[in-house]
Order: sequence, then structure tokens, then C-alpha cells
Amino acid sequence: MNSSSGFAQPAQPNRPRNSAIDRHVMQLSARISGQVEEVQVIEGQLVHAGDVLVTIDPQDYKIAVEQAHANLADALATAAGSHWNVPITSVTVQSNLDSAKTAVTNAEAAVKAAEQNYESAKAALVQAERTRQGRAHCRRLKMFFD
Repeated sequence: MNSSSGFAQPAQPNRPRNSAIDRHVMQLSARISGQVEEVQVIEGQLVHAGDVLVTIDPQDYKIAVEQAHANLADALATAAGSHWNVPITSVTVQSNLDSAKTAVTNAEAAVKAAEQNYESAKAALVQAERTRQGRAHCRRLKMFFD
């Protein structure tokens, strides 16, 4: 690999170094990014397909794998915790719903009781009116008899 151009030169069997050589220069690039840890070829070296030319420092990738494992463990713990919370939430919601239904039933009973009290008060008022009118009538009659 040419250190200034980033190109590798394919193998040329049994050719003198200073003779005219039909060379193929190929551009190379890594599939991943990272810091080069070690260069395993020298400029002008014969290379073949599949030869390792450089080693990239794996530390960043090891950290990324550890982080991915930690994220997975966290997600699994959250999911497991959610399974425990679902029944509790369900029971709590059902209890709240039952309480609300009871409150509605009690409120409906209170409305009916208030309506009955109103009707009773109305009847008592009518009775009081009659009694008052009756007393007044009795007083008038009494005046005639006295």
C-alpha cells in the first residue's frame, strides 16, 4: 500500500525492480472507520486478495458492543418491570372504577332523596297553607258565633 496515495499494487511475478512493469494500481478503503493500529505491508509489497493490509484499533468497537449489551439489559429490565406493573395498574384502575361507580350510585340516591324531601316540603307547604287558611276561616266563623 502506498502510504501517501492509499493504493496497493498487485503482485508481479519475476520482474526486475527497475524494468518496465505493467502495474495495476487499485484504490483501497476500509469498510469501517477507526484508528490504524498496525500496517502489515510495506510500499511496493506483493499483495493478494484477502491479505490483511492494516489492523484497526478495536477498542471503540468493544466499547460500542458493551454499550449495546448494557442498553439491552436495561431494556429487558424495563420490560420485566412493566410486566409486574401491569397487574398492579389493572387492579388499581379497577378499584378506582369500582369506587367511581359507587360514588355515582350514592350521588343518584342522594338526588332521589333530595327530590323526595322537596316533594315532602312542597306537601307540607300546601298543608300549612290549608291549615293557615283553615284557621283564618275558623276565626271568621268564630266571629259570627261570638
